[in-house]
Amino acid sequence: WIPLPGIRVGTDVEGRMLLDSPLADSAGQGPIVTPDVVALDSSGGFEHLGRRDGLLKIGGRRIAVQEIEEAIRRLPGVTDAAAAPFPSGGARGNEIWAMAAAPGWTAPAMREALRDRFDPVVLPRRFRFLEKLPRDASGKIPNATWLEAFGETASAGSTDVGVLGRSLLQEDDLETCEVRFSVPRDLAHFRGHFDGFPILSGIFMLNRLVIAECRRAWPDLPPPRGLARVKFRRPVFPSADVAATLRRRGRGRSIDFSLASGGRECACGSVLFGTAA
Repeated sequence: WIPLPGIRVGTDVEGRMLLDSPLADSAGQGPIVTPDVVALDSSGGFEHLGRRDGLLKIGGRRIAVQEIEEAIRRLPGVTDAAAAPFPSGGARGNEIWAMAAAPGWTAPAMREALRDRFDPVVLPRRFRFLEKLPRDASGKIPNATWLEAFGETASAGSTDVGVLGRSLLQEDDLETCEVRFSVPRDLAHFRGHFDGFPILSGIFMLNRLVIAECRRAWPDLPPPRGLARVKFRRPVFPSADVAATLRRRGRGRSIDFSLASGGRECACGSVLFGTAA
């Protein structure tokens, strides 16, 4: 691939593409970090190598779950296979579970067959061998089905974020409410969004981190009626801290908001309260 004129492409230490474009909303604020993995060449072009969406770290090593799954499928006699990451609760952080329709295979034999390609620390820790994998109509295996197949039960998980602090500042007719949140690793709202790559949904961020805090800071506000100029710039991951900044001028019914994690903005926009004029 060759970037269009005026667009600059680079890479970070993990090989992700850094995109600097005058057409981007963040023009002049530094490059955009994308989930695309690229290799630059001497002519100014690049080769697209895939995406890092499915990558996770196990015991300090990065691995794409899809690689494990495809390697199992290629073993002799395997007719179907699936792999998925699950929290391990230890220093490893995550571990991989695998299901396979593989007559004659055992867990030790399959693990040994995969050692030639993968570091032992990233190999599946648990295996289930079935005649047929329990895929749904879309061809996927839901998280609850994984747990059932391995004899586990789903945890309800945390139901809300933690609040680390709140403050309300006033300067002339501008009031600024600042709230700091901690996002639990096991927050129930991560479930299904998405398996293997959990991120906080935009609707949860708007409802819980913005609108609920607006109503708490300014009880006189009427019910919300709409949103304006909302942008989601970066995902929020489990165990993250998030800072919400809410601004209200006078007794206005439009609240500007910004959400940031790790010092970088995740989302911004305005919430409109009350009936339209």
